[in-house]
Amino acid sequence: MLCVRTVAQDSILYFDYVSDFHEGIAVVMNNNKFGAIDKTGELIVPYEFDFIWDFQQGRARVIKYSDGKTRKLNVNTHGSDTTNTHSFYVSYDPDANGCTYGFIDKKGNIVTPIIYDYATDYYDYSIVHHNGKSGLIDTLGNIVIPIIYDRLFDACLTTEENNNLIGGVLDKKTGFIDLTSGEVKIPFEYDEMIYATFSEGLTAIKKDGKYIYIDATGRERLANEWDFADNFHQGTAIADKDNSSYIIDNKGTVKNNIGKVIYYSTNHNDGIKVVSYGKENWAIYEGFDLISSKLDYNYVSQCSNNVFLVSKAKYNGKRIRYGCIDKRNNIIMPIKFKEIQSYPDGYYVVKKGRKKGYYHINDTTSNATIAIKPSFQEADGFYEGLARVVRKGKYGFIDTNGKVVIPCEFDYARSFHEGMASVKINGKWSFIDKEGNLKSNNKSRVAR
Repeated sequence: MLCVRTVAQDSILYFDYVSDFHEGIAVVMNNNKFGAIDKTGELIVPYEFDFIWDFQQGRARVIKYSDGKTRKLNVNTHGSDTTNTHSFYVSYDPDANGCTYGFIDKKGNIVTPIIYDYATDYYDYSIVHHNGKSGLIDTLGNIVIPIIYDRLFDACLTTEENNNLIGGVLDKKTGFIDLTSGEVKIPFEYDEMIYATFSEGLTAIKKDGKYIYIDATGRERLANEWDFADNFHQGTAIADKDNSSYIIDNKGTVKNNIGKVIYYSTNHNDGIKVVSYGKENWAIYEGFDLISSKLDYNYVSQCSNNVFLVSKAKYNGKRIRYGCIDKRNNIIMPIKFKEIQSYPDGYYVVKKGRKKGYYHINDTTSNATIAIKPSFQEADGFYEGLARVVRKGKYGFIDTNGKVVIPCEFDYARSFHEGMASVKINGKWSFIDKEGNLKSNNKSRVAR
């Protein structure tokens, strides 16, 4: 049973639910109303809203129900953990007519009126919807693109290469608008676009039933017309024509006919392409060159520059098993695990039998070592040096040596973010720091 040493239980900050900290602020919920606290535990946004999203660039999306009634919210305690986004997920009445969206600042002041049918998070701008149309506002709530478009693509707001343009749909045609002036820069005369983002100066877009490439001025740069075309990464792209797939360069030159591909993925950082020709027939291309072919796995996915997760439907007589190979099909992690989850720092959570542990793979040398032997019911990646694990149904945290630094005593926990982790205790939520200290009304005390 969890107890708190040297401090009264009523001094601990408990909530019905909490988010992770973002920009030094955590969203909290009590009695089905949302507010926000800072890292001292001070309530800086009062419990006045029906939902608050995480803060970004000093702003947070909020909703209020137009009828003024409070809904009972169904908290999804596992929502953030499968995506590792550290976001705050709660389900609520999805009826668009029942709630309106706006934005507040870190003091709870309304900076954008709560009048919109929907709004995206801020990335310098936010896409807002009203009466079935879309437009764009800035962080002050000013309308910079009029709310007249059928759709605007939020991917454009997170892409540095987009030349200050945002893609949209108007009367079933696509084009691009200048983010600051609101002027149409590329006319709405195209059938559709794949990504609405530019990569290496070009984007694939459909015109008269075929895909072509245009630059940020709207000029058609490549002469070939394709049945389908991908964006460029590291100077190459895959495009389909006449029931075949080709690797092309950014001048439109066809470099390699690679046959009919039914699935592929491209790593944006190194341009490596993993392609599938059908059941248990995969290949890996680097640039224009075929690196590995006829890979007899039922699944191949790139984890890092030189590590690929693979699975076999049956391996040594067992059911589906997972392992890792390098780009030349050398096995670097045995194909024997029930599950493998990769993380950017080179740690891989593996499940053997009923327990989970960790491998570590050096991406340069492809050297794989057992970092922590499987001994946990559940295990997560390392965030800020600590990973959340489960023993006997309780959550705690370990370091990269496998040492339990925060005992498995919590009913639930999420990963660390900005030095704090949210934890659940006897149906209530609070926060701990990296020493396991629970947040209290005055100062933290150790949870032991």
